[in-house]
Amino acid sequence: MNSREWIQAAIAGERPERIPAAFWQSGSRGGTAEDHARAALALAEEWESSLLITAPAAGYSGEDYTAPGFTKVGGVVYVTDPGDWGRLSGSSVNHGALAREQDALRQILAEKKGDIPVLFRVTSPLATIFRLAFHLPEDIRRGAGPMIKEALKTVTETTCALVQRVIELGADGIFFEAPLADYELISEAVYREYGAPYDLAVLSASSGWCNVLSAGWTNCMFPVLRKYPVQIFAWDAAQSLPDIAEAQDVMGVCCMTGISRRHLEFGLRNEVERDIWHALRATGGRGLILSAGAPVQPGPGMAAFFRKAVQDIGGRLGR
Repeated sequence: MNSREWIQAAIAGERPERIPAAFWQSGSRGGTAEDHARAALALAEEWESSLLITAPAAGYSGEDYTAPGFTKVGGVVYVTDPGDWGRLSGSSVNHGALAREQDALRQILAEKKGDIPVLFRVTSPLATIFRLAFHLPEDIRRGAGPMIKEALKTVTETTCALVQRVIELGADGIFFEAPLADYELISEAVYREYGAPYDLAVLSASSGWCNVLSAGWTNCMFPVLRKYPVQIFAWDAAQSLPDIAEAQDVMGVCCMTGISRRHLEFGLRNEVERDIWHALRATGGRGLILSAGAPVQPGPGMAAFFRKAVQDIGGRLGR
């Protein structure tokens, strides 16, 4: 079996001959398409990842938007007047940051080894505009909701066009990040109105066979997200409910989680082994992709240690 077959088996709820794993990180702000492609390829090779997830610059989805009254600080655009939301424009799949990340995808597809599936990272529309103004919830309370929905419509149309383009280029699916679907960041009522409808539109634009939903950070909105149409659900189970067995039972999809990001980044080897053991015990290795469920910067030597630990523990637990 190869990486594609391992992932297909996990999506089908089976235990492949090798337990798949996947890790990802963001590219550097201001980096080139080649920089971001190299970062994604290097991480996948070092960790022998079963999924290759693109590494765009953090916040790339909002880089090119503009409107009258916007302020640009350090290359990032910020909305300063709630009345400007309805005049959001400027981003296109044919130029700027979105074109750059498509170029990175082309390089990845040309240089990747074997049959590893490639996923293109896509940001939820609400998270995109939240990066333009962290005071977004306050703007909603101040009556700017209709204008914000106009902005969300604009961003969603562009994001859907991007999703369709990357699938045409050869991506196997999208890695859809919904970081604001978290009770610590925004209310469920706001997310159901300003997040979920636009998320679902973007997910519906992907005809890929391997679409991942990456959930919020510390307290994800599982009651909202569990109805999203994806093949894989990724979240940091060490930081947020649900537990792995619950997610598998309720969503009926493959889970990509199980390893604490903190344990990897601080090189806590006993704890990483325990994470692997708990994840495999909870699932029997079926319908599971081992992952931190969040971007990571692992400590030195952890890749080789992790691979060996998965092999050893998986072998002891058997099938």
